[in-house]
Amino acid sequence: MRKQQRVMTLVIAAATAMTLAACGSSDAEGSSANTEFRIIASEPCSGLDPNTSVTQASLRVMELMYDTLIDYDEDNTLIPMIAESWDVSDDGLTYDFQIRENAAFSDGTTITADDVAYSVQRMSEGEALGRQLEVLEDIEVVSDTEVRFTLATASRVFLNTLAATGSAAILNEEAVEGDEDYFLLPQATSGPWEIQENVPQSHATLLANENYWNEGYPQFEKITYTFGTDTPAMATAVETGSADMTYNMVPRDAVRLAEAGSIQYFEAPCSGLLAVRRKIILF
Repeated sequence: MRKQQRVMTLVIAAATAMTLAACGSSDAEGSSANTEFRIIASEPCSGLDPNTSVTQASLRVMELMYDTLIDYDEDNTLIPMIAESWDVSDDGLTYDFQIRENAAFSDGTTITADDVAYSVQRMSEGEALGRQLEVLEDIEVVSDTEVRFTLATASRVFLNTLAATGSAAILNEEAVEGDEDYFLLPQATSGPWEIQENVPQSHATLLANENYWNEGYPQFEKITYTFGTDTPAMATAVETGSADMTYNMVPRDAVRLAEAGSIQYFEAPCSGLLAVRRKIILF
């Protein structure tokens, strides 16, 4: 079955626009002044290891740090990410992925087919995606930029699994294997931002990946991620402008802000209820 997508309501201040995709709109009017993006949300208490950290709080942070091979567009269609293209054999058992030559980790090192093979092998042995990847029979590194996956039986969810936000992370093999405490503060990551500090019960700070493959993104130099538990207070923070985004906003707060005429509703394929302050182009 195709990956389940639940509807998320985007709450955005009136008469403004936003882009919630790494490969979305290039219209960045006014974004030069927006060097910092402020999120207030639950603390990622289950950690930052994509194999074991499956709570929404952790996934929301990890999606900022780790890219996947492929992703979804606004129409819920699979699109390239770190993989610029892929081919599937007629029998549905062999998948060949071409890795972008300009894809790099945040430390500037190239993302290679070896890193991709390592990452997918690790996923197949992990709690988050292991069950979905039970059909994976073999992984072959064909070249520095090509990796081949062979399945034991055809799977309708294999590609969707490789697009699992936060969980299907492409990791730096050398960095992960070289530090037993790597996931306490992951460095050399593949996503648009790299975490710089993670202070329990306080906040996390992420800085833009200057080596990110998608030219022009990310459009914010810094993300300040404040940890909170009081959802009405977090909604108020967005309403008053002391934060730019929060989730999950409870429906009564969304209704209150809507009735005040300060927000608009938009639908997107994701879980939860997200609130975003006006004049925000996220990625």
